[in-house]
Amino acid sequence: MNKFRLHVLGLPHTRTTKEYNACAFTQKALKFCKMMTDRGHTVYHYGTEGSNPVCNEHISVVSNERFDQVYGHIPKNGPYDLDNHELYHEFHVNTIKEIGKRKQPHDIILPFWGVGMK
Repeated sequence: MNKFRLHVLGLPHTRTTKEYNACAFTQKALKFCKMMTDRGHTVYHYGTEGSNPVCNEHISVVSNERFDQVYGHIPKNGPYDLDNHELYHEFHVNTIKEIGKRKQPHDIILPFWGVGMK
């Protein structure tokens, strides 16, 4: 079986943990990381500090301090503030920089939030 190198993008408005269970996209990323790591693929996860997916490397692209500043008042089961463009911009800029440090030809980048990651 061919082994893949996968770059999984978490979501700016959650941590990739089982506790953020109201966000289906977060849970999809969490479960995908474990499934692909268990199958022997190399999995890099990019997300908020405090995320804990099963993967080869978790890369924190937003600090706990910054995340808590923006989302600390929101319960883990939502609703999430999806309009914080400043934090999203920070997440995206840092993710692009960190992927650039690790990417190799034929790697696959997986934005689990679709158009929200454009």
